[in-house]
Amino acid sequence: MFLKEAELCLAFAETVPSTWTVYNETAGFDMVLVHESGFQIGIEAKLRLNAKVVRQAVDIFYAHGTNAGPDARAVLVPQNKGFDSDIARLCKLLSLTIITVEPTSEWSRKRDGEWFDLCPVAQAKLPEYVPDVPAGHPSPVVLGRWMNGYWLKKGKIRGNWVAGPDFPFEQFRAVHPTIVEKVISDFEKWSVENGLTAIGVQDKLI
Repeated sequence: MFLKEAELCLAFAETVPSTWTVYNETAGFDMVLVHESGFQIGIEAKLRLNAKVVRQAVDIFYAHGTNAGPDARAVLVPQNKGFDSDIARLCKLLSLTIITVEPTSEWSRKRDGEWFDLCPVAQAKLPEYVPDVPAGHPSPVVLGRWMNGYWLKKGKIRGNWVAGPDFPFEQFRAVHPTIVEKVISDFEKWSVENGLTAIGVQDKLI
């Protein structure tokens, strides 16, 4: 039914109720779902339920020697792929929920009681903007490392950052068309809120 994991993620995202916000490619997961109550679900997607997707979900949770992460974890697979009963059992033992997608399914029918609340020390850190990149693509371009002296560098006035020698503006604009423009338009607001001097430096990013 699905040829790529990105197609699977897109089909699933279209069934997510409006009470949830989907953060694609966030906190190491293919998707992080955030309920309006703040509850988080980290999701790893694969075209078949196998040991690799289970390991990925577990590795992310225990990364860097901390239990910080989403409140619950899940693996997303197509409905028409047969499940290995041993792996399905292992998912339950590891507190991983299995989510399936098919044309007639409605994800909203999944009851809250089916989620395993892991009670993390801290929830996954979410970006200030909801990512506008599709989920499930290998090696996504991450929008984040701005002020490292190469992408952005300090200008002559405090609060003035200008494009550095390796600033990949056109690449970011192609991958994150909505968010890049939002970041630029919000610069003046950020500057005022933080007591900095805004002088329209966004023009220098183009």
